[in-house]
This record gives sequence, C-alpha cells and structure tokens, in this order.
Amino acid sequence: MGIFFALIALFSWGAGDFLIQKSVRRVAKFRFRQLFFPDKTRQYANLVVLFYIVLIGSLVLLPFIVKDLGFLFQSGAFLKWGILILASLTLLFAAVFDFQALKIGKLAVVEPILSFEIPVTALAAFIFIKERLELWQILLVACIFIGIFLISIQSFKDFKTKNFRLEKGVIYVIAATLMMGLANFLVGLSARETSPLLINWFLNVFILISLFIFLSLKSQLKVLVASNTREHKRLIFVTALIDNTAWIAYAYSVLYLPMAIALGITESYIALAAILGLVVNKEKLKPHQLIGLIVTVTMAVILILMVF
Repeated sequence: MGIFFALIALFSWGAGDFLIQKSVRRVAKFRFRQLFFPDKTRQYANLVVLFYIVLIGSLVLLPFIVKDLGFLFQSGAFLKWGILILASLTLLFAAVFDFQALKIGKLAVVEPILSFEIPVTALAAFIFIKERLELWQILLVACIFIGIFLISIQSFKDFKTKNFRLEKGVIYVIAATLMMGLANFLVGLSARETSPLLINWFLNVFILISLFIFLSLKSQLKVLVASNTREHKRLIFVTALIDNTAWIAYAYSVLYLPMAIALGITESYIALAAILGLVVNKEKLKPHQLIGLIVTVTMAVILILMVF
C-alpha cells in the first residue's frame, strides 16, 4: 500500500507542477486591462492560483475530516497543534516561492533543482528522528548537487568577470526547495501524529486564511475576481485536485513506509515534470544545462531505486 500511494504522489506531483505553471501563466495573461488593476493581477497571479487550489482542497476534504477532528483534542494536543501550524507555515512559504519560480522559470530548470528536497528532508529526519544517510546516498546527493549547479547557470562566459547569470526563477526555487524539504518532513510527521486527510485539510485552510489576510492588507482582494480565472476554471479545478491528491497520497505513504523511502520514490516526479517541460512546452536548454538535467534526473532515479 505504501508503494501504491507513493506512486500516486509521483505522477500527481509531476503532472501537478506542469499544470500549476500553465495555470499561473494563463491567469497572468489578463485580457481586460482597463479593469481591477491588471498589473497587480499579473503580479499576484501565483497567489491567485494558490488561493483557488487551497480553497477547492478545503471544500473537497471537509466532509472526510469531520470524524478526524477529535485528533486535535486528544492527549498531546498541544504538540499536534504545534506540528500542524509549523508544517502549514513552512508549506505556505514553500508554495509561494515554488509558484513564483514556475511562473517565470523553465519547467526543465525548476524541477531538477527541486530534487534537492531529498537531502534537506534527510537532514531534517537525521536531526529530529535520527535517520541516517549511508555513504552511497551521500555520493548520489553530491552528484545531484553538481547536476543542479550545471542546469542553474545560464551562461559560463561571464564567470571571468564575476558577472555570471542564473536562469530565471532559480533563486525562488532554491528558497522553495529548502522550505519544501522541511515541509515534506513535517507533513509526514503530522500525518503520523494525526491523519493524512486532516493534515492536508489543515494545510489548505491555514494557507487559505493566510492568503486572504495578506491580500486584504495589500488591498488586493479584487485580484481574485479581476483575473481571468473564470475562463480557466476547469484547468484550475483539475490542478487543485491533482495537487491535493499528491499531498494526500504522500501523507498516506509514510504511514506504511519509512519517510526516506516514501520520499525517495515520490521524488522521481521531477523526471516526469522536466520531460513535460521539454516535450510539451518546447523549452530550450543549452548543452551544459541538458547535461545537468540528465545527471540530476539519473542520480535521483538511482537514489530511488537503491533506497527501494
């Protein structure tokens, strides 16, 4: 069952990131420029899509978690609330950085960098629950880092002048990776302390309220209706279902598998998403970036197979 749920998360995350990028970019293409501050609509397009994803997730999951709310009032409730809130905060920042990276960056560049979630999550597991990395795992992670470095650099020509340029979105995706690695660990821990459906519902509601407050403080609630989300409501709805399915499946997988193994299997979604970026989006990479993509994806797959 653990492998089954991990594979569902793998395909859902791969397809989900592809659809998130498509949703964010379509929402950012505002047609009625004279209405409702279109520049702000484009600026907050990633938050608009994230808002609707967590809104749909909150509503869909609500009927299934009512019976699980008792988890929050059992013995050790303070610890459960603390883990849930920390996981929600971490995932909120990770999602904001991730959506921004997907909006401005190439899918084939963003996804391999996200593979660095593996060592971040492994480090968190080592610190908090004493899971250790074997030597071969450390070597594979080092190879992944080299691949990430190659694919992240747009050009080596300016290295001599110390004016080298990073690909668009790389800074955002690095921040997202650090936060997402910790979020993976906290979501897995929360699923064990409460329930997979409850943690995902709580995450959605927390992020939903946070985005509503943020946009209210910025006087930008109008962007939620100013954008052309209604025109792409089917795309956003499917994106929301797939993205929520991925997190639910991951949360269930850690109930049956050690966290490192569950993450190892699901992390190969980067290969699926990167291939979608190259094949469907017709993204172009320079030779050294293509080598970096191959190295990163290959090492991640080997890591998955060896852990498995």
